[in-house]
Amino acid sequence: MNANGEDVKTVQELLRHANSRITLDVYTQALSTNKRAAQSKVVKMMVPNLGEMKDEKHSQNGR
Repeated sequence: MNANGEDVKTVQELLRHANSRITLDVYTQALSTNKRAAQSKVVKMMVPNLGEMKDEKHSQNGR
């Protein structure tokens, strides 16, 4: 989250967490390169065509 330049308070409000500590505990764990790479692999396993879905959405918006 922080590595992506997101403001903790804004993310807390968007996710409707009761306080920023919850947001920080949950979303600042994957700071190392290895953890972020592993997290990306897990996401790809769970949503294998995620990249294709994003590409399709962008091509539809460009019409």
